[in-house]
Amino acid sequence: MLHMPSADNSVNGPQPHPLKDVPARVVPPPPRNILLGISSSHSSDIALRAASDIASQFDAALHVRQIVDCDVPRSQGEETLAILKTRVAPFIQQANQQDSLAVLPFANHFNNSEMGTAVALLEEARKAEASLIVLGAHKPNQSARRPLLGTLTQRVVREGTMPLLIAVNEPHTAYQSAILAIDFSPVSAAVLHQAETVAPHAAYHLVYFDQDGSDDARPGSAKAASSQQTRLRNFACQHFSPSAQERVTLSVTNGKPKHALPLLHDKIQPDLIVVGTSGREGLFSVKRGSVPQTLFDDPPCDILIAR
Repeated sequence: MLHMPSADNSVNGPQPHPLKDVPARVVPPPPRNILLGISSSHSSDIALRAASDIASQFDAALHVRQIVDCDVPRSQGEETLAILKTRVAPFIQQANQQDSLAVLPFANHFNNSEMGTAVALLEEARKAEASLIVLGAHKPNQSARRPLLGTLTQRVVREGTMPLLIAVNEPHTAYQSAILAIDFSPVSAAVLHQAETVAPHAAYHLVYFDQDGSDDARPGSAKAASSQQTRLRNFACQHFSPSAQERVTLSVTNGKPKHALPLLHDKIQPDLIVVGTSGREGLFSVKRGSVPQTLFDDPPCDILIAR
């Protein structure tokens, strides 16, 4: 049953509300191919464990790719691949013949390694028909010549069209609690669909961020809040499967998500946050800058970016 918090918009003390007569979705299929972008960093070790666990959970093929500088000699690339095989061996599912490893250079026409790496990873994901990309957290390089171009994660978000999981949880376990942040933009439905795919048994906290208020009432008024709550409830009924609807709490939050989302995380303490973006549009748009940089660079928990 869907739950709506009390009138103060708190996430505590949810009260049950009857479902609307809206056909619910069937449970979405799990990912069949997962692409992991890896390096020698500790954050990549975390991502490796997460990608391996998710692949095992859904019996998916895991494709591990390490992208290196185009100037790396062939002998060094072979050595890197041997190290990668040893490092990944405990995590690769030997029974799944679709699992694969590769060390690849990015194209030499890129004069920025992170952009070259991002493009190469996205191309490998396309070839593998991956339905999920997994990366570790990548903090900005303050000494980079062009830092405003963004981290590897930000570039993959900006240029790609596939869902991206930024894995930081240690240890990684099946998700138990997830915040789903939406604004009713076209990508919002993907937030619900892909959350249910990656975290099929989690408790969902579906949050609408009211940044502008409704058309028929000023922001923050009782009439606007009631309208938004009804719309949110109907949206959840339309885009969640019946089993997921049993685990949903609904909340309408006033204010910009870059300020409200960290507070909500501190209150709920989820192990997953799901946001939606098309790269340059949506609530968490890179172009609009509506999401705090720390959500990408220093996430408080695993972040799933729905597409």
